[in-house]
Amino acid sequence: MDSMAIGIDLDELDISQRRRVLVVEDELDTVFLLKQVLRMAGFNVLSATNGREALLKAAEQEPDLVLLDLMIPEMDGWEILVHLRQMIEKVPIIIVSALGNKEDVIKGLQAGADDYISKPFHNTELSERVKAVLRRTNKPRELSRLVFPDIEMELDLSMQDRKSVV
Repeated sequence: MDSMAIGIDLDELDISQRRRVLVVEDELDTVFLLKQVLRMAGFNVLSATNGREALLKAAEQEPDLVLLDLMIPEMDGWEILVHLRQMIEKVPIIIVSALGNKEDVIKGLQAGADDYISKPFHNTELSERVKAVLRRTNKPRELSRLVFPDIEMELDLSMQDRKSVV
């Protein structure tokens, strides 16, 4: 382990300025494992166990990276990927899925994922891939859209089309 201290679990407490990773996974044992691996790598983590919770936490916490399972309840990972790309265009997304055939990997990358890791994964490889994706995408980003799939509404938060009122 490098000289970085262990990150904190943001589902428990949010007091740090470290990089935040949102884990979207419905299997609680896998959530626990991913949180431990990422915390040991120096990241703060938070989790969502279904699609709606994932979109809410992404909007509220603005994570620096999302680890996304494809087979989760209420809204599958493919839909979440589309909504996240609309909400926070530049947030890096790594799919972590048991769907490991080449067609799914290609589909995930074509849909906008920055990387694809098949389960079961090696803990160190996962943390190093997260670090690598963050190095490549270390650009400022901002929340550009809020998406409410239940009521089919989107709010564009970009400042481009707004006129100042004097």
